[in-house]
Amino acid sequence: MGNMSKLMDFLENRSKNDEKEKKIIFSADTEEMATITKVTPLAQAHYQKRAMSLENQSFDTGRYQMDLIINHTIDPNFKDAEILKKSGFAKPEDLVNALLSAGEAQELASEISKFSGLDKSIKDLKKEAKN
Repeated sequence: MGNMSKLMDFLENRSKNDEKEKKIIFSADTEEMATITKVTPLAQAHYQKRAMSLENQSFDTGRYQMDLIINHTIDPNFKDAEILKKSGFAKPEDLVNALLSAGEAQELASEISKFSGLDKSIKDLKKEAKN
């Protein structure tokens, strides 16, 4: 019985303090805002797997960051079919590359990582992926 109540306390505290989305400034130049969501453990594993090349044991940081940006930025929504159609881009990646500077993309990916509790550096992720 004691373990069950500890689990319930943990879940109650977690749900009280669990922010689902967050507004952040991602552009130092324009102070533009974005709304981001957290990465789940399952999504994190999927993005790491997609970014890992088994042939040459390398980690594609750009691919990983793009997955974070596209899947965890809800405003602006880079996956919005109407926006893609109006802008003339076929894929969300193309829209991100056209709209964001490299620094903005890096900042957005970094903020999503921090919000999700993934404060490890990409170097740490590379080391983990190799092992």
